[in-house]
Amino acid sequence: MNGIETAVKAYLDSQNWHYQHDAEKRIFRLGMRLENEDADSCDITLQARDEEDLSCRATYEFKVPESKRAAVTEYITRVNYGMFLGNFQMDLRDGEIFYKTYGVFSDGVPQNDEIRRIVQVAIRMAEKYGQGFYEVMYKGASPKTVVEQIEAND
Repeated sequence: MNGIETAVKAYLDSQNWHYQHDAEKRIFRLGMRLENEDADSCDITLQARDEEDLSCRATYEFKVPESKRAAVTEYITRVNYGMFLGNFQMDLRDGEIFYKTYGVFSDGVPQNDEIRRIVQVAIRMAEKYGQGFYEVMYKGASPKTVVEQIEAND
């Protein structure tokens, strides 16, 4: 394990989180419950791409139906505008959606607080905007209106 992987393992262990580690791909995976009615869980993936880069993805368990991808693309674009750390992405091939954050650590050894921030931002954004995906996909809500309602609660 490189320095980033060692630090991620130490962080996850300090939180008593259960995870799987794929040493060959430098990936840690765990599940997370969200406080949403419909978008109530996601998979968290932390990957140490090399000796300096760490990414975290919070991937929803649902897939966007092809007929709803244009509306969801608008929703994602409106949500992402102005984001400071990270962004939502959708795979147009299968409708997978995730929120991604990342960090670059030139010394290769992130501190627990740095890892916590990367992970918590991904989880918080997945929680904050998750229900909106369902509003747009299944209730026919306007992406603009949904984003405005969510952000009015900030």
